[in-house]
Amino acid sequence: MGKLHHHLVQEMGNSDGDRLFRIQAYQLAQLSLTRLCHQLAMIGEWDKATALQSDFVRHAVWIF
Repeated sequence: MGKLHHHLVQEMGNSDGDRLFRIQAYQLAQLSLTRLCHQLAMIGEWDKATALQSDFVRHAVWIF
């Protein structure tokens, strides 16, 4: 799941891709982020969850 999320975040910022594709990558990355953060929270890895969220927000800004 982590590799998929990472790839989706990269595709969100891919300026060579179509805008619709970047938006779809954003939506799927949101879902994977939710799942990953839930899993990390269950094992007490709060710092990793926070880092994932910060990284997502940093990349999501460029879509819109």
